Amino acid sequence: MAKRMDIDAWEAEFVRLFNETVEEEPLYDYIHLYKKGLSPADAVKAYLKENPDYAEKVEDLKEPPSAKPLSPMSPEEFLKKAKELEAREAAKKRLSEFCPNCARHLGTKKLCKCGYKRQKGE
Repeated sequence: MAKRMDIDAWEAEFVRLFNETVEEEPLYDYIHLYKKGLSPADAVKAYLKENPDYAEKVEDLKEPPSAKPLSPMSPEEFLKKAKELEAREAAKKRLSEFCPNCARHLGTKKLCKCGYKRQKGE
């Protein structure tokens, strides 16, 4: 019959394996898994089954990010995007001179007759 691990060694191994799997310390009690005679690896699996909140986190960690790598742009596409950005910035600057509520021209104080007051950061 295989010799059972010391509780301190078992606990250290369990916590190490759990940190590798979930990337955080276990919150709930896990000594009952040692008393059942489970190995640390089996105990981690059982612990995750007992505590579904950790199982969800493990699933989130296993999902690969779905970000697509950026494809290289041709110089024509790059110039087109740059012109679009410049046009947006110019339109934004032009529109910032007017009240968004009534379309009156805002003066230097950024205060409109309708009561709209532009914030300092805008």
